[in-house]
Amino acid sequence: EKVVTGNLYAMITTRSSNHYTNVALETFFNSTKLSVNDEFVLIDNDNEGIYPGNVITNTSQKSFAKNCNDMIDLADGRNFFLLSNDVAFTPNWSEPLKQYSNVLTLPSCNQTHLYSFGNLQLQQPR
Repeated sequence: EKVVTGNLYAMITTRSSNHYTNVALETFFNSTKLSVNDEFVLIDNDNEGIYPGNVITNTSQKSFAKNCNDMIDLADGRNFFLLSNDVAFTPNWSEPLKQYSNVLTLPSCNQTHLYSFGNLQLQQPR
């Protein structure tokens, strides 16, 4: 049986959202405990060619699903974290997620949260 170690972190950037990417990259690398077996990949979906490091450059745009499937193949059994490029990562953000394997999680930053402030009632203006 194949023993898989490490994590694959992948972030997709596009021309329309690349103004967020630098903050996401900076906070990711400053806030994420990476091991020697971890890998980070930036997917340049618009062939911008402006990012250093481990970059996969798509010569033509791929759909979100296609990029995800490509990264799942690249993960090859490793834990896979698909990262949003429009967030600022906070220290140790990934540590609670590493407790689990073979699960899908969604970042709460991309979800709609309903907050309850008690019994709220709409009233007609007087």
